Amino acid sequence: MVIEETKRQSYLNAMGVTQWQLRSVESNPQSNQAVVEVKKQVDIKGLRWLNKGSINGLLVVFSKQRNSLTPDSRLLLSKMLKSIHFLPAETGFAILAEDDNSSAEAFSLETVKAILALGNETNHQLLQLESVSCVPDTKLLILDGRKIVTTWHPDDLLENPDNKAQTWDDLKQLVQLFNNT
Repeated sequence: MVIEETKRQSYLNAMGVTQWQLRSVESNPQSNQAVVEVKKQVDIKGLRWLNKGSINGLLVVFSKQRNSLTPDSRLLLSKMLKSIHFLPAETGFAILAEDDNSSAEAFSLETVKAILALGNETNHQLLQLESVSCVPDTKLLILDGRKIVTTWHPDDLLENPDNKAQTWDDLKQLVQLFNNT
């Protein structure tokens, strides 16, 4: 039980939640019956997990062409995620698949609250997926109800550090969207 509480607290801290109340069905005075919300699990065609999924609710997506990182890029991405209080080990990573049938296992966004797309190529390739749409009057995309923030790929930031300010703004926007879902 202590481990579950510690884990819950770490998740809440990662999401920036400072106040919360754990409720059980029995503590709901308005209902004598348990209300179960069933969320339809949607399988996303065109994405493939690089790891087993997201624990902290964040998904980072790479393009088909730039799906591996140099050691310096990996370190920079790790620092980027940690700067917004996301541990890379708890973050989901995915690449855009070559075709809709390239992934043997289903890709579900069940544990994902927000998505970070790395690089303009990723943004353009996401727009090719039939399940992705644009959010009007913004540069955001949306996939199965989850907002997608696109920022510079770590390789681009290493080549042109002047883009780090824009990346920091994008990361702050991601945190804001994450906290508002």
